[in-house]
Amino acid sequence: MNEAIYKILRFFKIYSLPFLTVVLAFGIYYVIFEVTHALKKKEEANLSDRDKIALIEEDKNPEAPPLVPIEIPQPEAPLPEVPLAPNLSEERDSSASSTKTLLYSVNTEVLNIRENPSTTAPITAKKERGEVVEASEVRGDLVKIKEGWAYLKLLTPLKATPAPRPKASTPDVKVIRYSVNTEVLNIRENPSTTAPITAKKERGEVVEASEVRGDWVKIKEGWAYLKLLTPLP
Repeated sequence: MNEAIYKILRFFKIYSLPFLTVVLAFGIYYVIFEVTHALKKKEEANLSDRDKIALIEEDKNPEAPPLVPIEIPQPEAPLPEVPLAPNLSEERDSSASSTKTLLYSVNTEVLNIRENPSTTAPITAKKERGEVVEASEVRGDLVKIKEGWAYLKLLTPLKATPAPRPKASTPDVKVIRYSVNTEVLNIRENPSTTAPITAKKERGEVVEASEVRGDWVKIKEGWAYLKLLTPLP
């Protein structure tokens, strides 16, 4: 018994330093293990449920396949609209309607008639206020008359008077002759001083009146003021 105790004491005396080193190393390893384990538990406790699910998915699929971009097809560009060809028949109809003869009265002191439908074209003739012109074509702000082209805004359209209906039997109408006793006598469309002027007569010209209405007489070109006329025998 004493010999066994002696051997044990002798072993610890000889191998005490290595033994203590092994025990100390084991103790340090154990402490490190416990501290690491406690920190991991604390970290897991702080993770949310979503983070835990993500960690589980990462563990199941450690290498997720790369995302492949999906190309979204772009809508095709609309085809350009092709203008339709003009209707030639409509153009002919419009041109044919513009050839209708219209009567206009000059509403300015002097109206320049030009060779072409342009304000810079040469002047071919001139018309005075009250003169009546016949237009065969209208092109924008210009009208075509016998002598050339005139500016439409300087003309006043005249109303077309319907043709008189033939009567079965008409009594004889007495015609009275008059002489103009003023320098210029304006002949108007209607028996009114504001009616458009259809013609002009100079002093001494003889006119034939077929109707008398108050201070106005009816002649071939229109209505004349009676006080500016002298009856002839």
